[in-house]
Amino acid sequence: MNRRSPQRLARLTGLLFLVIVVCGVFATTALDGFVVAGDAAATAENVRSGRGLFTAVLLGWTVLLVADAAVSVPLYLLLRDVDGLLALLAMAFRLLFAALLGVAVTGVFHAYALLGDPASTGVGAAGSAARAMAELASFDTAFLFGLVVFGVHLLCVGVLLYRSRYVPRALGALVTAGGVAYVVDSLLGLLVAGHGGAASTALLMPAALGELGLTAWLLIKGVTTGRPYPKETV
Repeated sequence: MNRRSPQRLARLTGLLFLVIVVCGVFATTALDGFVVAGDAAATAENVRSGRGLFTAVLLGWTVLLVADAAVSVPLYLLLRDVDGLLALLAMAFRLLFAALLGVAVTGVFHAYALLGDPASTGVGAAGSAARAMAELASFDTAFLFGLVVFGVHLLCVGVLLYRSRYVPRALGALVTAGGVAYVVDSLLGLLVAGHGGAASTALLMPAALGELGLTAWLLIKGVTTGRPYPKETV
């Protein structure tokens, strides 16, 4: 990897990961705070009375979407010398996830368009609330589909990190386990009614530890170079 500094690529990747983590935690947590399960009218009132925060949620999702697409490039450049084909596959799955996330987030924008106007009350308000609730439900479903793809991406990245010796092998294994966890948890969310809560939290713990650990390592330590790869470079 002599065309670009691996340390610069590592720090850029870590910075984008940090943006993704911060925006992701904020956007998902804040959005959940607006939704009252099974009560479209209460959800609509929450959105109307919290337009400023909901606008910030939309901005958070937008920044997250851009960062998710952007990070695929330095991550590919960092890992392509380990296995070019697998790194390209990881990049493709990341971009596919970003595309699916973009589709999902349009539902949140549509919900805001339906409910964001404080004058949208009276006749037709109930219909707007129901439609907005349906848009938010479609976001949840599309997001889960996207997370299945993201899990596959994370699995590829974990394998590459484990083989590269750029970071401790334990961290690569943790990222790999996190990818599997995303796939399993998201499929359960799509297929099993009521899945979530403590079971989902327990499943996603390796993913959270792997993502946070990798972000911190890339930002603080960068990568260790100069070690032989277990496989010929592509």
